[in-house]
Amino acid sequence: MTTVAQLIDACSSLLHSHTGVTEMSTFLTSSVSASADQIEVAHPTRVNQGVIEIGDELMLVADQGSNGVITLFPGQRGYMTTTPVTHAVNARVINDPLIPRFRLFEEITATIRQLDDLYQVKTAEITSSAVVNTYEIPTDVVRILKVQYQTIGPSLEWMSVNAYTEDYNADFPTGKALTLHANGCIFPGRRIQITYQASLGVPATTSDSLETLGIPPELHDVIRYGACWRAIKTLAPSRMNQRAVESPETNGVSPNSISEVAKELFQLFAFRRDEERKRLLTKYPKRKHYVR
Repeated sequence: MTTVAQLIDACSSLLHSHTGVTEMSTFLTSSVSASADQIEVAHPTRVNQGVIEIGDELMLVADQGSNGVITLFPGQRGYMTTTPVTHAVNARVINDPLIPRFRLFEEITATIRQLDDLYQVKTAEITSSAVVNTYEIPTDVVRILKVQYQTIGPSLEWMSVNAYTEDYNADFPTGKALTLHANGCIFPGRRIQITYQASLGVPATTSDSLETLGIPPELHDVIRYGACWRAIKTLAPSRMNQRAVESPETNGVSPNSISEVAKELFQLFAFRRDEERKRLLTKYPKRKHYVR
């Protein structure tokens, strides 16, 4: 199962490949507590005064110091609303990150919220009753895709229900209900399966699993392209070009302009989003059903 942290890694790799920028970095030579204001690194000359990133946390460097000891500004652990945590020996220390991981997390979250035309498909089951024809349905139902009931007999065939009404202001704890108008042909005690559309889940932490959030593998690249497109727009062209010149790993190769990179990422995002929208419409076409 893919975690949000792994998706952030994929976004970071994609952005670096498009921009040609590789930040200077080193690694910790000793572990760091969540409150320490000094860190020890293997290559202090690769750390300048300013922002560094270790894991998902940003810190503000005051001085390179000596003997590999980096001094942080007082109270600048968890810089820019990131969370101070412990860091193990050998953890990578990135100097002046191109786009911090916490920013990519925000853009991933924003992209998922933007994908209102893509969704996860879920099912719920109820048992038919002889005395009622209105049933409570889950609170996360956005739209019912199909309703089926299981017939009596050895085949246990699933038959479609073509006459029903959805109520999204129902007097139930979930606030949502389904009324079956053809309930008379469904014997009491039969299983009724509701296939419905639900919104994609929004992650709360980087350890969240995308599949648990209802985001299938086929949507991972859609989110990756969308998050990278949103993130790349935060970089100023002058800063990006300067970073490419400063980075020895680029060997003098200048990155594409911000507008070109952003345009390419948006085109990839829009193309894949449209593909997934068509796939869902093909698999779950809008079905007409009677409401009386």
